[in-house]
Amino acid sequence: MDNFWSVLGLEPTRDVSAIKRAYARKARECHPEEDPEGFLRLREAYQAALAYAERGVNPPNLSPEDAAGKRDAAQADDGEEAWEPDEEGEA
Repeated sequence: MDNFWSVLGLEPTRDVSAIKRAYARKARECHPEEDPEGFLRLREAYQAALAYAERGVNPPNLSPEDAAGKRDAAQADDGEEAWEPDEEGEA
């Protein structure tokens, strides 16, 4: 799959509202009956972005180290604790 952030037209974010707005905006441009493959890519991108935002699941296009760096920087701004993986690399 293409980088799901670019499919949504977003920079990586944990802002669920921004992800939903981007999905709604793109869904108007990509009708499922006219472009089923494009709509499927959009839907998969939306689900992957929500998983990243809600559960901290690393996007497939970033290594855990890259994602952790972005997460740490974002959390420094909002006061949340930094996420640390367990020994298997999972939350």
